[in-house]
Amino acid sequence: MSARSAAEAVEAFKASLQRSLDCITDAVLTVAGGYHPAPHPHVATLNQGERVTLRGPRRLSMVVILHYRIVEAPGRSVWAIRTAAYYFELADARGREFLAYHWHPEGHPISWPHMHVGSGSGADQVALSHKAHLPTGRVSLEDVIHLAITELDVPPRRANWDEILTQARRELLSEV
Repeated sequence: MSARSAAEAVEAFKASLQRSLDCITDAVLTVAGGYHPAPHPHVATLNQGERVTLRGPRRLSMVVILHYRIVEAPGRSVWAIRTAAYYFELADARGREFLAYHWHPEGHPISWPHMHVGSGSGADQVALSHKAHLPTGRVSLEDVIHLAITELDVPPRRANWDEILTQARRELLSEV
């Protein structure tokens, strides 16, 4: 997702994420003034970082927070977005987190992508502390949305949801 300006890159990034989110919610992804390169990452949030209730029999909810950087390709005058951190959380009908995917490599002792299994999962909390950082590879928002639809009974809002998520993954891979 490269662009001719930093602002254009952010708009393309935001639009791609919103198309993916539209597969399961009508909540809006926002960026707070993050349209120019800066020394610190910018933040994009779904529903201003508050839980969004998803449709379906389980009444799950989701939190999405993405930190991103705006980068220029050396010598190419092309701008792109790089994910700097992410926090994707799924909670049960009572608001208890059951899965959380995190990656926060800057300024945190746990710098690798990881997952937390919370009390909403029903897992034995003595054997598996909710504070355990279970290693994962990088997890995209599209992966979490796909999981919600295919494994957690969240009905898609778009008939072509799989095509939308596949296209968004392609766009992520084409970054500078």
